[in-house]
Amino acid sequence: MSSSILHLALSSSVVALALGLLFARGETWIRSLISAPGTEFDRDELSRRSTRLTLLLVLVVALATLPCLGHSTLFDRDEGYYASAARDMLERGDLFVPHIAGKPWMEKPPFTYWAMMASIASFGANAFAARLPSALFGLVLLALTMRLGTRVFGPLAGFLAGLVLASSLLVALVQRQALLDMPLACTVTLSLHGLLDLASGRTRRGFWLFYVGAGLGLLVKGPLGAALPFFSLVGHAVWTRRLHVVRELRPVRGLAVTLAIAALWAVPAAIATHGEALRELVWVRTLQPIFEPLQGHGGGSSWSYLALLPVYLPVVLLGLVPWSPFLVAALRDRARPVERSFEGRALVLGSASAQFLAFSLVSTKLAHYVLPLFPALAVVVGGSLARALEADPTGATLMTRRRAAWVAGSLLALGAAVLAMPSLLGFEGQIVAFTPAALAFALGGLAIAWSARNARPLRALVWTAATPLLALALLSIVALPRLDAGKSASHVAEFLKSYTGARGIDSVRIALCNYRQYSILFYLDRDTTRIAPEEIGSFLAGEGPAVVVVPAAELSARGEESLPANASVLWRKRSWIADKNRWTEIVVLGNRPSGQ
Repeated sequence: MSSSILHLALSSSVVALALGLLFARGETWIRSLISAPGTEFDRDELSRRSTRLTLLLVLVVALATLPCLGHSTLFDRDEGYYASAARDMLERGDLFVPHIAGKPWMEKPPFTYWAMMASIASFGANAFAARLPSALFGLVLLALTMRLGTRVFGPLAGFLAGLVLASSLLVALVQRQALLDMPLACTVTLSLHGLLDLASGRTRRGFWLFYVGAGLGLLVKGPLGAALPFFSLVGHAVWTRRLHVVRELRPVRGLAVTLAIAALWAVPAAIATHGEALRELVWVRTLQPIFEPLQGHGGGSSWSYLALLPVYLPVVLLGLVPWSPFLVAALRDRARPVERSFEGRALVLGSASAQFLAFSLVSTKLAHYVLPLFPALAVVVGGSLARALEADPTGATLMTRRRAAWVAGSLLALGAAVLAMPSLLGFEGQIVAFTPAALAFALGGLAIAWSARNARPLRALVWTAATPLLALALLSIVALPRLDAGKSASHVAEFLKSYTGARGIDSVRIALCNYRQYSILFYLDRDTTRIAPEEIGSFLAGEGPAVVVVPAAELSARGEESLPANASVLWRKRSWIADKNRWTEIVVLGNRPSGQ
């Protein structure tokens, strides 16, 4: 108990230090980059100042994020899938073919798994290690976005784009989970830098950045990872009416570079799986989801497809909270072609538009899929904020009372949603644990409205960025660990390790029957077998000690008389299935081997 309290205190202290720095110095940082009308900074000094502030903001976000990663166990299914696949590859020393429950699992290429393998090897098989790569890629994405904003609109816009990205709800949430979307967003943003180089006349560097980004994207998420940069290219070409830009990127030679990078994994994996890896990745996980929803994500009829076409519009607006009102203003802020930033603005807007259209047309839909277009949106918002501040350094025309009211209202709504979350998830007794995060959202919203009302618009901007970071830190450190009481995977693994005792967990055969909380493999730190309900009896009747993890509903449907005589219930608990948001009873069956 004392160790957990110390961990909580240390994490909270680090987060408080980081956000205290942002609260105390944020206004000064913004003012230091504002160039008043009719004045100019020394270019070298401004560049040094911009670099220093980029590093400072990355440090603040790192300190506000990293301590939050290990307080709660993994959420199934996605976190469980990816962490267990990485653990399996590390355990077997296989860099090419992950396995889940004893069978090859080829849903995604292994780039993120490789990062997780390194993290698990360094920090052990725990939630912190599994989530660390996503958090670190989030910091890389922050630096890439700030650099992109600086190149397109200037240092002030780059810094503000960083504030927008780091504190946007969807970005901040995904950065704290063991998912593939952060590495994918990094590769897409790297390719955007290549496109900007090409537009600026740096053809050679632009070529390599674009196609290396596409190749790494393919290693992160398959053909989609390579396609997104090309969607950005098409969007840029259409937006600027410079269709010849496609030819300037030398697509034949570039595709060879992209495919050569992908071949580092694809060729050995195809050989090891007799081509099944490529079929699964290209057809089942990439082409088929375009035409029909994968695993029920997006509906199953033509009418539901049409109804869900605009679904990503509210997803983007909600994901960009609390900056959504500024996005609306930024899209109305039309830059004239004579402006120096017109080319770059067309690039980021074209990229975001093309990606948004592509995601909208695909049948399979999940909220976090649109994460790769958020860096471009952050740059657009950052550029709009910077232009407003440079025209009026007081910020009065930027953070108007009306706009501040919209921002404050969105944060108050988030506070209410957090307070309602325990009841919606079936954890009614845990409302107290969610209250600090809800209060942080609510008080931050009120502070923004108060700052705008009292002519402190820059202070309101700082509160807008810091409030989500503080609230999500409280959610991660204080609230989400309370949900662990309902998760079965870590509890089943803990029971089985206790049950096997001195014999060790490897002394017993373990099977999963219609139990898809695959983080159990991560916490068991060993492989298992997947069996069908009709195989439970034969599995338990086999040689040696054996256990089966199965939902109680499966036993009720088949009747306990179908079990062998030596089978018994070892563990039973009502558990929360996170990906379905429902409660069900999970049972662990065990046998008594002959002679016992």
